Amino acid sequence: MRTRRALMLSGNVCLALMLAVVVVAGCAKEAPAPSPTPSPQPTVVLRLNGLQAPENHVTVNEQLFADLVEERTGGRVKIETYAAGSLYAQEDAAMGVASGAIAFSQVPPEKTAGLAPAAEFSLLPFLFKSWDESLEFHNEVAWDIVDRQFQANGAKLVFYESLGSDAGFVTVDKQIKTLEDLKGLKLRIYGDVMNKWMNAAGASPTFLAFAEVYTSLATGAIDGAMSTYDAYYEERWCEVTNYLVAQPFSLAVFPLIANLDVWNDLPEDIQDIMLEAGSEAQEQMLMAAKEADAHYLGLLEDELEINYLSEEEVARWEELATPFYAEWGTGCPACGEIMDALGY
Repeated sequence: MRTRRALMLSGNVCLALMLAVVVVAGCAKEAPAPSPTPSPQPTVVLRLNGLQAPENHVTVNEQLFADLVEERTGGRVKIETYAAGSLYAQEDAAMGVASGAIAFSQVPPEKTAGLAPAAEFSLLPFLFKSWDESLEFHNEVAWDIVDRQFQANGAKLVFYESLGSDAGFVTVDKQIKTLEDLKGLKLRIYGDVMNKWMNAAGASPTFLAFAEVYTSLATGAIDGAMSTYDAYYEERWCEVTNYLVAQPFSLAVFPLIANLDVWNDLPEDIQDIMLEAGSEAQEQMLMAAKEADAHYLGLLEDELEINYLSEEEVARWEELATPFYAEWGTGCPACGEIMDALGY
């Protein structure tokens, strides 16, 4: 038989256990439910159509743009870059963006397919006296004008790219030393004003796809071609020509544009990140373009006979081009804005 003390102890233990259960149960009831783990935000994947070779400084800096965007959005946006027009050739790149088939593309200013005719101002020959003058006008004046025109037609200017200078002509059989030397030559060119300027000089300008130039030079279908120093060397046009007149006409600037619907669907913070990253890539690219001019001109000295125009001769070429500026400005209201800002 248990003693009364034992029964009392036993009862106290039971009571303590019951209280413990009640306290534990009460605590469990009052504890907040754990917060649900937030779902990771989906990654937006966008494609960028580049037009230059993989090793070209433009392509390298397009990848820099993509890397900066992915890093600064914490992986929310990934931009896949494609080189050498592997998604769209330069003739079709603008419409590829406008249709929404690709999110971004480099677009030659003369091939904006009606999206922004004002972008072609960068091809006007002899318009600027220096790189710095050209870049200042692009960034401080032309950007807003050209971007408004792009946006009115379904695209967004994100940043400018540059290959270097549109620099003179390579020719097969004749060295160009004066305006008179242009007469009768069939020369591949681009840009409406350059076309008019060449006709005024007595040449026979022709528009020819970039990929067709080498064969056309090699077969004698054309007498020469206009492009950038890097194209003369990297595309090996210097193999099928003998002469170069090394006279920069303009800064070869290509807008990099985005589809406007894609752009507007992005959160504002991501748009800001893209514009920031684009500005950094643009700065790096333009520095590289200056260096590319000097680098490739040096390489071409071993490949071609090079002529540098005298100051007096350059003045003659400039004088022939000037009347076409105001005429170009009548082509669209935005074109007129640009010419007004330049004083023509």
